[in-house]
Amino acid sequence: MADKKQVIKAKVWAVLGASNDPEKFGYKITQALKEKGKTVYPLNPKEGEILGLKAYKDLKQLPEIPDVIDFVVPKPIGLQVIDSGIIPKSTILWFQPGSFDQELVDYAQAKGYDVVADGCVLVELRNI
Repeated sequence: MADKKQVIKAKVWAVLGASNDPEKFGYKITQALKEKGKTVYPLNPKEGEILGLKAYKDLKQLPEIPDVIDFVVPKPIGLQVIDSGIIPKSTILWFQPGSFDQELVDYAQAKGYDVVADGCVLVELRNI
C-alpha cells in the first residue's frame, strides 16, 4: 500500500469519473486538485470539458502518463480499467471511498500496482 501522505504530493493526476456536476465527488476532486496547482486530466467519455480542462474519453488519449489515477467510479468500471492493461505500473492507483472493496485492492496489487485505499484525496489535499 502506498503512503497517501507522499502520494498526495504527486504533480500529475488523472481523475477517472470526473464530472461537471458540482454535487459529485468527481467534480469536487478535479476542482481541488486544480486549485492546488496539479496537472489534472479529467476522464469522462461523455464530457468534452470539465472545469475548463479538456476531458478525455480514456487513458490512451492522455498527453502524458499520470503519476496517480484517482478512481471515482464504481468497482466494475475500476476493474475494467485495471484489466485493460493500459495503465503503466509506475502509476499509483488511488481508490476513493466507495469505489472499491478489498478484493479490488488485492487484485490491483496482484497486477503489480501500488495503491492507496485508505483515504480521500479531498481530505489529504487539506494537509499540503
